Amino acid sequence: LVTFVSVPLLVNLALDWFGGETREIRLPVGQTVLHLAALVLVPVLLGMGLRRVAPGFAQRIEPWVSRFALLLLLLLIVVISVTQHELLLRTFPELGPAALAMCSAAIGGGFLLARLSGLGLRDAITVGMEVGVQNSTLAIVIALTLLDSPQVAVPAAMYGLLMYVPAFAVVLLGRRAVARQQARGAVV
Repeated sequence: LVTFVSVPLLVNLALDWFGGETREIRLPVGQTVLHLAALVLVPVLLGMGLRRVAPGFAQRIEPWVSRFALLLLLLLIVVISVTQHELLLRTFPELGPAALAMCSAAIGGGFLLARLSGLGLRDAITVGMEVGVQNSTLAIVIALTLLDSPQVAVPAAMYGLLMYVPAFAVVLLGRRAVARQQARGAVV
């Protein structure tokens, strides 16, 4: 729910700060709230409602919904990569390390906050992964629809391509850490 306020405010702040003077881009707050409701809130509420009234059906379709979401992300990244391939190649030396650092910081920050909140290791890893891996699709959609700017979608596409590198590392390290805790008989 925080995203309804934070996304328009933070995106407009970033556009003002980093946007330069070549073009004035503003993210319309009202339209952004409606898009976020349609893209985030409605599916979450539908999923929660379905899980409540038909938990067995919800569990059976969950893998398919996850695959669809991944396919949508990959499709968006492919479209951006094809239409903006020159910009992607030109900006990779700058955007690549920044995207990796941002994803790593998001995963680490989510993990740290979860641990500080008292969550166990497995749950903290899950929170870290959710924080670090879930945002590129939304950023791409906002850039393409509300900002009408494929160029603004390029950093989000770069993030979407590279976010799997630190995520894969966290999965490997996290599985080892959880296995060590289980071997010691600790609560995970």
